[in-house]
Amino acid sequence: EYDQATIKKLLSNNTAKYKDWYTLCHQYIKDTNTGEIDEKIASQYYLIGEPGSFKVYGKGDTSALIILSPDNHYIYTEYCPYTSNYMVEPEYLVSDFDSDGTEELAIILYFAHGTGLSIESLFMADQTDDGDWILYHYSYTEYINALLEHLTTRREGDSYYLLVDGNLAEDSFTVASDEKLFDDEKYYFSVESFINFEFNEDNQIEMIAQVEKRRSSWPQALDINNYLVTKVSYKGNDSWELGKLICLPDDPLAVNDTPKEYLVNESFYADVNQDSIKEKIRVKQEVLKEYQGVKTPGFGSISVYLASDDYNPVWTWDVHHTESTFIYVTHIDGKDYLAQYFPTINQGIYAYSYKIFSLDADGNEVIYASNEAENWINTTTSEDELQRKIDAFKKEFDAYLQDSFPLLEFEYSQATN
Repeated sequence: EYDQATIKKLLSNNTAKYKDWYTLCHQYIKDTNTGEIDEKIASQYYLIGEPGSFKVYGKGDTSALIILSPDNHYIYTEYCPYTSNYMVEPEYLVSDFDSDGTEELAIILYFAHGTGLSIESLFMADQTDDGDWILYHYSYTEYINALLEHLTTRREGDSYYLLVDGNLAEDSFTVASDEKLFDDEKYYFSVESFINFEFNEDNQIEMIAQVEKRRSSWPQALDINNYLVTKVSYKGNDSWELGKLICLPDDPLAVNDTPKEYLVNESFYADVNQDSIKEKIRVKQEVLKEYQGVKTPGFGSISVYLASDDYNPVWTWDVHHTESTFIYVTHIDGKDYLAQYFPTINQGIYAYSYKIFSLDADGNEVIYASNEAENWINTTTSEDELQRKIDAFKKEFDAYLQDSFPLLEFEYSQATN
């Protein structure tokens, strides 16, 4: 858990505790400045990963990392175990996290664990303005303090409530009548013992922190309460920032015994609230079942997220596997809109509708155009006339799709049920 300044001071002092490591690191760099690894040194280190244009080497006793940057600079660590007693290997993600034009290497390591403790560590290999490379460590103290700023414990009688940014969380607890506090003792909610870092599907860093019920006289958590999820942004030069906190009642990393399979699982981008910033539109549709190689569409959703909040959608449409759904993004007169078309047939009664709309700042629909036609009954209308009505209605909707792309086109029939 040493920061870079402390490590440099320890190495410069060249104390007995760090002497061998200090000497080995400098010998390693000296002998490999051509990019070739000296055989003597190579016998003590081996390649454990090649994320992007980086190479990561590990020491044989699993106590340290050496990273080779894309421009052949070596970054070494004073103490950085690259695997745990549980043999959990490092996770890597290469991206330009701080938008400086140079890709950094993010590393998640898991080596702080034990009874009542499970903490992953986040590192970032970053190039400084003068061309040096440094492996920064997101300090436990820094992010725990940042998280705790958002938590409040409110007491009402013998009940204790968790507030996150002033909002009441889903869970609370009540002290048993025979349970007495010592002098100056208290109950409270905290985040101290269970921290996970994850690389999500959008190549971003997320933190999942477990909220614990605690008693100040007892070293271990009394119980698990909620989970906090937030994004971690790296701003460069060992500067980190947490995003908006989301409080969940269940562990978002819990393993589902029956993982979902998706026919559609994609993200699109369009300025559907017309604020000159494109929103992310997440489209998902599950596989309901598979028979003889044919996958039947199931439930799904289409969700719109603002650029400032990638967790809470401002608009969502749930897709049911027994309802035809056609949703598009269309560009009209220089502006983006969502376009929905719903053909419904139920017991011989035909109902068709569409709407073209944008979203306001709160996610409410602002209708640009719409129409609906109901009670077309096939028993009182000839097939030809019914088809002409359907074609004319669809043509009216299609006129708004001259410059568009589909988010989801799903037509329900009895065969898919």
